[in-house]
Amino acid sequence: MGYLTCAQIDLAVSASLSAILYGAMGFVGVNVGTAVAGPLIGPILGVLASGYVSYRTYDYAIEKIEGHFYKKRLMDLTVEQAGHLIGGIVGGISIVFGI
Repeated sequence: MGYLTCAQIDLAVSASLSAILYGAMGFVGVNVGTAVAGPLIGPILGVLASGYVSYRTYDYAIEKIEGHFYKKRLMDLTVEQAGHLIGGIVGGISIVFGI
């Protein structure tokens, strides 16, 4: 197997981080929202809260990762957005399982 390109590494970092954060936060947010606010309003509040929290957590974590591992260059923005897309899909699937 050959060497990985910078774009492949960026996609792996962004996709895995966002999939973990959006998936876990979405699942937990929907379950907590349902437990606190009931079966009608709870999932909506859980999705909104988990979307906000996971986005802020992703920004914090990617900033720390870039500060530690990316000394010479920044992460490619188009690849980072593709990672966000993968994380959003995983988050949506976990929300469906949470409901």
